[in-house]
Amino acid sequence: DPLCLLPDSQSADEAQGGGEVGNGSPEPKRLSTESPEAFMSRVLTMAPDYLIRELQPDDLDYIAANLRAADARELRAASGHSNYRDRLTMAVAESSEVRIVEHDGRPILVFGFAPLDETTAGVWAVGTSTVSRFRAPLVRETRNVIRRWFEEHSKLRYLVNFTHASNRLYLRWLRSIGATVFPRKPIGFQGELFRPFVIERSAACATPA
Repeated sequence: DPLCLLPDSQSADEAQGGGEVGNGSPEPKRLSTESPEAFMSRVLTMAPDYLIRELQPDDLDYIAANLRAADARELRAASGHSNYRDRLTMAVAESSEVRIVEHDGRPILVFGFAPLDETTAGVWAVGTSTVSRFRAPLVRETRNVIRRWFEEHSKLRYLVNFTHASNRLYLRWLRSIGATVFPRKPIGFQGELFRPFVIERSAACATPA
């Protein structure tokens, strides 16, 4: 049962497009005279107050103790237990690459790449509620990481996983990075509904950085 990639707690503010990005300032609003292209350019050039680094010994303890609600729900539904630290340890052991997103000296997201066979790999991530402050820049970072994985693995064709069917914000995020999201189906020990997805090499290369 692979971990779900970037699920979100889906607060009412976030569902309406609120929240924060970049260095923690309020998410900008598009001016009435500003084109969508100019607006997105302005958002994506905001200097994000985070860094991406390698996994350190205490990272999983912190993230497991501070999981956002949707991440915890998805892990329980998929694995049948609430020992999040053990589940994260297993995911790390199964992955060939694991990275941490850090903000203000604390890990806020862990993500990984887990080869399943020569052409397919699982991608996963979980984090704390702070991740929602960096949605716009992390979409751009995700596209770059995914492109790099395809470049480094010449036979790789598909990145796969699933997310909870109720996670509307996350489903929009997946589509924004070129994923194909499939109809809901019961997955895991509790039979909750999830949406499997796949990111194909051709779609990842075609999506703008």
